[in-house]
Amino acid sequence: SRAAQAVSVERRSDQLLAISRDDLKRHMHNLRLQETQISQDIAGLKRELNAAAFVTRSQGSVGVDPEVLFSRDQKRDALLQHLAAVVEARDKVLVEMSRFLILEGKFRAGINFNLEEARASLEASFANEAEIVFTTVSSSGRKLFSRLTHGFDMVVIDEAAQASEVG
Repeated sequence: SRAAQAVSVERRSDQLLAISRDDLKRHMHNLRLQETQISQDIAGLKRELNAAAFVTRSQGSVGVDPEVLFSRDQKRDALLQHLAAVVEARDKVLVEMSRFLILEGKFRAGINFNLEEARASLEASFANEAEIVFTTVSSSGRKLFSRLTHGFDMVVIDEAAQASEVG
């Protein structure tokens, strides 16, 4: 179906492999700017958390109004949640940058760019992000799955009834 093709690792890899040199440069420039901004945000959040921890240590909790303690905890929890979200956003940017770095070899003079190796690396990169995988019995044996760095929370196999159990 079209919906399945839109998220397939093959299609997403092919779309990246078709990117022009200028588009690659533009995307990398934008990603570097994003990564710089996000890293600054992370540093700011760390400073805020350290300042909050210092205040907590210096004031202690004995004799402090429970509402003040609750407010401090809420502020700290909100900062931690925001930090986790920002770190996740940075991780996504870094993964996207790594994909474009795979493609840079295509445009470098004197480098023997291996299209199939690049395609395999991109496919593994997309598959490594997945939490749920939809596959067929025959596709589940692809080399792609041996290149992955982790397992999946859920794998849905179409045509599973056609598989035979090896005993």
